[in-house]
Amino acid sequence: MSEIVKFSEIAATVPQVLEQSKTRVLNATTAGQAVYADMAQMDDTKDEKANAYLVKARKTLELINTGRKPVTQLLDSIKKEFTALERELDPKNADSIVAKIQQRRNEYATAKLEAQKKKEEEAKRLAAIQQEKAEVEANVEAALRGYYADFKSKSIQGLYDLYNAMSLTNFNEYEKHIKEFPEQYPKSHFDSFTTAITTIYLTKEDKVAIKAMVMEGKHQEFAKDFAESIRGEKIDLVSKLPAKKAELEEMAKATADQAKAMAEAKAKCEQEERERIARQRKEAEEKAAAEAKAKQEAAKMQALFDAQQTEKVNRTGYEITVKHPAGFGLIFQLWYEYEGKDLAIDQMEKKSLGQMKSFCEKHAHKNDEKLESPYLSYKEIVKTAARK
Repeated sequence: MSEIVKFSEIAATVPQVLEQSKTRVLNATTAGQAVYADMAQMDDTKDEKANAYLVKARKTLELINTGRKPVTQLLDSIKKEFTALERELDPKNADSIVAKIQQRRNEYATAKLEAQKKKEEEAKRLAAIQQEKAEVEANVEAALRGYYADFKSKSIQGLYDLYNAMSLTNFNEYEKHIKEFPEQYPKSHFDSFTTAITTIYLTKEDKVAIKAMVMEGKHQEFAKDFAESIRGEKIDLVSKLPAKKAELEEMAKATADQAKAMAEAKAKCEQEERERIARQRKEAEEKAAAEAKAKQEAAKMQALFDAQQTEKVNRTGYEITVKHPAGFGLIFQLWYEYEGKDLAIDQMEKKSLGQMKSFCEKHAHKNDEKLESPYLSYKEIVKTAARK
């Protein structure tokens, strides 16, 4: 006979059995109240009556229990069948197909997270390489332009040194030197450029390649600038030569005081020229450095953007493994700092080490704060949820 048929048959008797049980309880309670009321002043006779009542009450309870057992046993049996069925689809039952599917999904999500972490680490490494390349390129460019600016500045100063060193005895010779001063930027000087830059990711070959890339086409650029700059300075100086010769002739005829004043004025002009040349050099170097820095920052931003373009799989939590009893001391300290110190004593007494560990796991997930200790280890947990 099936449990359902049994249930139907027994259920039909429930009202009668329940009514009988109520009547028995009512009668037993009424009789008991009379016995209890007579027990204010005890004696042997009243004690015997009380004993007899308790024996009858026990028998009545047995009758009620016997009457309800078929009903409750059948209900327990039916409940057991339902729970057994539910267990087949319970995700907490490791042997259920639901739990196995969920576990497989979690394993897949964990594998995706590991793959993502590797991809992110590789992206960070590549971004670091790109940033270092940008930094090296910027430094090489700034150094190269500074190297050229120094040479041009010294060349212009050398041209003015000729002008400043002119005298009546060497005037014609120095005039020729000024007019024939080289306007070509020496390729040998350009090719002699060197710079030492310490790197973490880039090899020596990488740095050589970057240097070659930066220098490519720069000699033509520098040569044009050098020729224009020197030519402009020469034109300016040559236009001043007649006045320079007249000044030298005047100085030769001047008195000592006049010659001193003229020499001081000459020194002042020479100092102003040196400062102008130095200022031009500084401005050129600052401009080169600013342009190189702008390129470097743009390259860095692009590298960071590229590093962020990775598929995201988010972890759902951490699981802490305690490797040594001392690890629980660390767990307690963290839990007490963030939660325990604000609890009442009776609430603290109810907390178990497992609950404290659970708090630390949630705290690590929410705040990205972990306990660093050889006594503990954190494992990333990924759990998927069925999408509606």
